[in-house]
Amino acid sequence: MINERYIVKKILGEGRSKVFLCDDIDFPEKDVALKVLPSKVPEEEINIFRKEYFTLQKLEHSNIINAIELGTIVSDSSPEQNVEIGSKYITMEVFEGKELLNFKGCKNENTLKSILIQICSVLYYLHQSNYIYYDLKPENILVAEKDGQPVIKLIDFGFARHIIDDKIPGITGTMQYIAPELLKKEAYDQRIDLYSLGMLLYRIIYDTFPFKTDNELKILKAQIENEFEFPESNFSDEFLNIVKKLLVKNPAERYQSCLEVLSDLNVKFNNEITNQWMPAKVSSDRKDTAAILKKYLEDVKSSEVFSVRGTEGAGKSTVVEEIYSTVPVSIIIKNNNNLSGTTFLKFIVKQIIYNEYVYSRLNKVTIEKVEHLFKELPENLIDELKIIFTNIASSCRFTIILDDINKYDLFTYDTLITLIPILQVNKIKVILTEDPDEGDVSNKVHNLQTINLSPLTDQQLELLINRSLHSSFPKKEIKNLILLYADLLPGGIRTSIKDMLLLNILKYDKDGVRLNEDEEAIELLKSSQDEIYKIRLKDITDTENKLIKIISALDVTIGANALSILMDISVLDTDKLLLDLQKKEILKQYTITGTAQFSSDGLKSYIYSLIEANEEYHLKLAVNIESTLPDFNKNELARQYELAKEDEKCYSILIEVAEEAENISAFSYEKQILEHLLTLELNEDKFNLIKYKLAI
Repeated sequence: MINERYIVKKILGEGRSKVFLCDDIDFPEKDVALKVLPSKVPEEEINIFRKEYFTLQKLEHSNIINAIELGTIVSDSSPEQNVEIGSKYITMEVFEGKELLNFKGCKNENTLKSILIQICSVLYYLHQSNYIYYDLKPENILVAEKDGQPVIKLIDFGFARHIIDDKIPGITGTMQYIAPELLKKEAYDQRIDLYSLGMLLYRIIYDTFPFKTDNELKILKAQIENEFEFPESNFSDEFLNIVKKLLVKNPAERYQSCLEVLSDLNVKFNNEITNQWMPAKVSSDRKDTAAILKKYLEDVKSSEVFSVRGTEGAGKSTVVEEIYSTVPVSIIIKNNNNLSGTTFLKFIVKQIIYNEYVYSRLNKVTIEKVEHLFKELPENLIDELKIIFTNIASSCRFTIILDDINKYDLFTYDTLITLIPILQVNKIKVILTEDPDEGDVSNKVHNLQTINLSPLTDQQLELLINRSLHSSFPKKEIKNLILLYADLLPGGIRTSIKDMLLLNILKYDKDGVRLNEDEEAIELLKSSQDEIYKIRLKDITDTENKLIKIISALDVTIGANALSILMDISVLDTDKLLLDLQKKEILKQYTITGTAQFSSDGLKSYIYSLIEANEEYHLKLAVNIESTLPDFNKNELARQYELAKEDEKCYSILIEVAEEAENISAFSYEKQILEHLLTLELNEDKFNLIKYKLAI
């Protein structure tokens, strides 16, 4: 087992990196693909690998492979797979497709056309978000057949660059696919990816390149000078004309964007395709916040804790993700609603322990103590955690980021608040993010410094729009609409752009994108968010409606397996429903976590408001959960019964949770449960028992 977490099942592929199919014992809902970079590679190779992970974290498109976590293999109890200790890894969604050239259907024009539409969709998404991919080739496109149709995933983003935020490299890519202007070191733009696309299609059609040589100098000369020949083939003249125009030497005469290619493929620019073109995430220009945190991290004597505060959409997570991507020895813990209690705590300890820097500095006794903790929870769990954290904190220096800490489950939150002073005393840097609407840690953490994220200034908004959108967009008009109708927090700005796509205010055609100033659409943009939600939900099916109501009624995230049981349908059907809801921008990227989460808290609240006879609904849901999901979160089950006004049933579950807390010496957590039980309508005997336990 790798890092006491991943169980290797088989190898999926091998190139510069090896890719393994793995069980993730912390998140058993879905398998993961472990992309492993060998331990003995040049520093530049490691930087490209890390760069790929952080690039993928900013991209959201159904045809781009999803990255989950970045790490280092420090422990392997199953060496038969020949995985080297010290190797870097990225965990990714599993997509068991074949490389494009090995996909049997790619010689069929209709099938290749379907694949080409998806490639163009994902390339346009990248280009409009100011990215150049640089390395488009068949090996970087996986294809699988689903429901009789080809589905692609673009992989290997090590060379992808944001043309504003990233340093633009020199000649980058694979020689057979590199555009002439790049080889000649002339000015270039996203059209170099279109040339690579043309070369990729040529190779599929003719089973060869348009140059008959493996010599790099001769290939370079052919790319720059040769006019390629297009012999007869099984493909139509219409399709070949697209390939010819992609391979034009002069970029001014080549296709100017993927919109033109899609138009020549007779693609309609409706919501099904344009919803995928929500711009990639970029960091908002919070230089003042970054400067404060940088100074704090450089001060080796400081024992402060910093809290980055802001409501939903303020950009808290983006700020700390930038810290995580740039500070070498940093660990980030994100809120995992599908983990709670001791399970979440064990996960957090693993994230710390199996950090390459931390693990290498711990003694054998501490590692054995932690590994024993994973296998069997001691009765004095909190005391054991204090000892472990003391040993870790006194052995090394690192930064830990606790993102959305006041949204963690009560037990995890309470335990971490108890452990933070140990980190402070040992000068470990602790950065929290919190939503003031969800509570406040300031009265619980000593020596806490807070940074409140305010709405963006006019200048910050302009910078955000420039970095988010390609120069071909009507940026001035978009900015004016945002100033009129958005709250000027980064999340609100993204929501506003998403709504412009939904309402077709941003209108796409082969010539580019323009602002459609349809009065009715603008009025809808001005209206309440509920009207936008109605439009977003108007095309969902009855089955999808049933599913999202279940998700909206829960305060914990839930995976496809559990949902399939509650819905009484197959996991395969549930999986498809969740992916369809993701495409409709109702759910977040389901494939990353294996759990279903709404695209915004506001949408979740709106869907919940549509449930009629709430008490009856919660009772049916609670009974269904209790009878079919024995391992379901007990606190959430109790909450369902409480919302159904079944206080006695709620009590019977929570008193058991309180006893479990007492067994591991989590007395503060037990106290909070007991205090909550006093708010229920119970008989006198139960009240007296609760008060007696509280007194003890």
